[in-house]
Amino acid sequence: RRISLLDSFHCLEYNAFDSVMAYRMIGNMEIPRKKEVVMKEVQRKKKMVAPVLITVFFLIYLIAYGIVIGTAVEWSPLMILFAIPLVALGVGMVYILKTRINEIRSGEEDDLGNY
Repeated sequence: RRISLLDSFHCLEYNAFDSVMAYRMIGNMEIPRKKEVVMKEVQRKKKMVAPVLITVFFLIYLIAYGIVIGTAVEWSPLMILFAIPLVALGVGMVYILKTRINEIRSGEEDDLGNY
């Protein structure tokens, strides 16, 4: 039987807590092992690799595209209208990356649960 820390506090509340009972509860509690914690952290980091790489490659593509188009056409004030969507896409990608990393760190594996 699994006994949580909440059960032990419940016993304290009703003054039914003695040393034998405490020893039994502590013995039955599940304590995460260091190896399991490290493995979970490694799995989280592996899940972060793909979103980071996709964002970096997309940002490199946007920068290269902006440079190629910017050098191929004479400079004019209308080029600002061309640059605004590229900057907005870059900022949006960074925001999405930040959101995804927060989801992975919080343990939310599937973001379909939000819908």
